[in-house]
Amino acid sequence: MMKTMINKVTLNTTFICSIIFFSTLTCQKNSSLQFNAFFPTLEDSPVWTVSVIYSNPEQKDFTLVYKYAYDTSFCNHPYIKVIVESNNVIRHLCYIRVDDVENEVYIRKNNNCNDDEYLLYNFKIGEGQSVICGFNLDNVFPDVEIEFKVIQIDSIYIDAFHRREIRMEYFYNPDDLQSKREMTWVEGIGSLEDPFYSVTLSKAPGAGIHQLNSFKIRNKELLKY
Repeated sequence: MMKTMINKVTLNTTFICSIIFFSTLTCQKNSSLQFNAFFPTLEDSPVWTVSVIYSNPEQKDFTLVYKYAYDTSFCNHPYIKVIVESNNVIRHLCYIRVDDVENEVYIRKNNNCNDDEYLLYNFKIGEGQSVICGFNLDNVFPDVEIEFKVIQIDSIYIDAFHRREIRMEYFYNPDDLQSKREMTWVEGIGSLEDPFYSVTLSKAPGAGIHQLNSFKIRNKELLKY
């Protein structure tokens, strides 16, 4: 169960909640933890912790910790290098590019400009709309894009800031109706399954289930399960 530091509200209570936060001196204007409206920047020092859980008792669960390493530039775009730590081993994960105009985030595995860049998030998307995103990029299966369809949009507050919570559905195997899954995106955080799902989730049989456990900005925990 999510702790009370994140309070889900309906859109028509925005004004009331703003008054409450103002009265406790934690309104948007005075918050010391204001961060990018739809995805963190390098200056936010974000840390995502994800649990990978297996149904097979012979496979051991483990934890992934994602962080930013540094800003860089290649292929005529600015990127942020993302690293992952697991079992005391740190390795390169991917590069991401944040488009502040379109509220989109793009992902690529490496800095080779001959390789493709894929959409990771579109936070402008509306209810009933669909978007094609990169998927399974770190595995041997040939499918590298998948269609997400919005089935519900809610409004939540994180540290006194309004964020969109977008509930998606998708088929990880479009030819198999039994392969339907759901994923929730939250502005400012990413997927509640795995923020870098495009390169971490797998269609392989027996693959572990990913679950976001916590999210921190500048060493302050804003989300915890």
